[in-house]
Amino acid sequence: MSYRKIRIRDEVPLPLYRYTKKEWAERFFDTGQLRLGTLFDYAKMESYGDAVHDRHEGYCPFNTGKLGPSQRPIIKLILARNNLVLCMADSHEHSLYDEFAAECCIRINDDRFFKEIDKQLQAEFTSPLLRQVTYLDKTRWDTAPDYVDFAGAIKDAKFKHQREVRVLWEPSEPHEEKERLALDVKTNDNFIIDVAESTWFKEYTDRECEWLSPRTVYVPNATKYCSLLPVA
Repeated sequence: MSYRKIRIRDEVPLPLYRYTKKEWAERFFDTGQLRLGTLFDYAKMESYGDAVHDRHEGYCPFNTGKLGPSQRPIIKLILARNNLVLCMADSHEHSLYDEFAAECCIRINDDRFFKEIDKQLQAEFTSPLLRQVTYLDKTRWDTAPDYVDFAGAIKDAKFKHQREVRVLWEPSEPHEEKERLALDVKTNDNFIIDVAESTWFKEYTDRECEWLSPRTVYVPNATKYCSLLPVA
């Protein structure tokens, strides 16, 4: 099976770094086993801990440039579809070992690492999207951008120090929620009413998690494009 092209918006320099437990790193280098999470799994599962769980995952506010009756900007939400996602960082930092409770780090030296994973996903998923994460305070309408091309690569500002890069795969099959990509959102003074705590967003998250679950893939050929690093 041939490689597909990796979709990028801006160049993402290599190497990249994936902080992990020694057990999972050994499984990867021994058998090629790798777990791919999903956007809304990270939004839903508090058990992942503060470094990973992000209740604001999967959406982004944007400023339409229009004013409402109160003369405040009309803010809409862009919603991502649930994607498989592999998270990395663009730097090798001791502090990130501590934050992720990691015992070692997989250094990704070549983009053929992603292409080997993609070989296992081609039948069901779109070609991979490699993207540097953008960080934003999603609770304030006065900082909402006027353009959002993909909400799945925008995280809450409190994670900015993680310097995350992610590669994502969206299922190719049609999705019943496809029409709900942009929704009006209520504002109060400078703040957006907490989307992540709203009933409709929690229900949306549940439906997305039912539609797509984390997946384990076996990609032994990907290991030759990586190296194992000890604690920084």
